[in-house]
Amino acid sequence: MIFANTARILVDEDLSPRLIRLLQQLKYDVDRVPLGTKDIDIIRSLGTSHGCNGVWVTADRAAMSSHRQEILSSGISVALLNFNNALRDTQSFMIFNFIYRRGELTRISNIPLYLKLNVHQSPLGPNIAIRPFSL
Repeated sequence: MIFANTARILVDEDLSPRLIRLLQQLKYDVDRVPLGTKDIDIIRSLGTSHGCNGVWVTADRAAMSSHRQEILSSGISVALLNFNNALRDTQSFMIFNFIYRRGELTRISNIPLYLKLNVHQSPLGPNIAIRPFSL
């Protein structure tokens, strides 16, 4: 299946669709990948449309190794959500936090960024740590 999309930030199909609709209403350049879309099609579509400014938001750690070469050749950026059976609300919080805090950075970068998002507890409650990782 060929996947064509013009959104700069694509959120994997297994993550919550409710947040994506809200972000779209707020005019963020984000969309959710349609069910059944192959990872390679997401990577190629983002690379062709946006290069390093295109961001694939996924929780699929296995895809980082199985599609490593395609990700590197396409030049896309990746936001890897690192969670263990997180509730949809936590997933949504992670995605919103990334887009709000790092969305502009990924939009203006001249190199692909690989960022891992982790939930951690702070004195004020849960927070998201966003750190670079090596592909």
